[in-house]
Amino acid sequence: MSLIKEFKEQASTSFKVVAVLWIIFILDILFSNLFNFHFSRFGIIPRKISSLGGIFSAPFLHGSLYHIISNTVPLFILLSVFLTFYKKNAAKILLIAITLVGLLTWVIGRNASHIGASGVIYFLASFLFFSGLFQKKAISIIISILVFLFYGSMFWGIFPSLPYISWEGHLSGFLVGLFLAFMYKKQLAENNEEQYI
Repeated sequence: MSLIKEFKEQASTSFKVVAVLWIIFILDILFSNLFNFHFSRFGIIPRKISSLGGIFSAPFLHGSLYHIISNTVPLFILLSVFLTFYKKNAAKILLIAITLVGLLTWVIGRNASHIGASGVIYFLASFLFFSGLFQKKAISIIISILVFLFYGSMFWGIFPSLPYISWEGHLSGFLVGLFLAFMYKKQLAENNEEQYI
């Protein structure tokens, strides 16, 4: 399968993921208006045992239209690239990443409900960038450069800023991306079934 065809196929998967986020967002609006029930209660509330389940639900929840719009494009692009170039290992790495990002946010986060896909977005950007550096192959280095050029400014998001932004989630995603890129560098490099990297 050609690279372009593979990207289109994985972009279709990414589109479905983004569509799910929007469906949940619309349902959240309906439930909050009709029943005063807000999905944010299913977010990550740090160090609260009962909110550990939020590790897996928080990435699908968004607090405002601006919030979900700002996450839609980078999630779609970065996830499509990730699925294209790390197809065989993508599901396993992504599941581990979501778990670790959520757990780290649960440990270091402020006492608030942390929601949104930005932690996953920061993981994807970090993983793609550092994987390219660690593997030292032409196409992976090109991906690293492109991620840096288009999303390098995201780096500042790992530091405290506006009170309603979960910089802890951003930092968690960044660190987990670096960690998993390092942990999987040998496996990905030796994986003969990887077509492009």
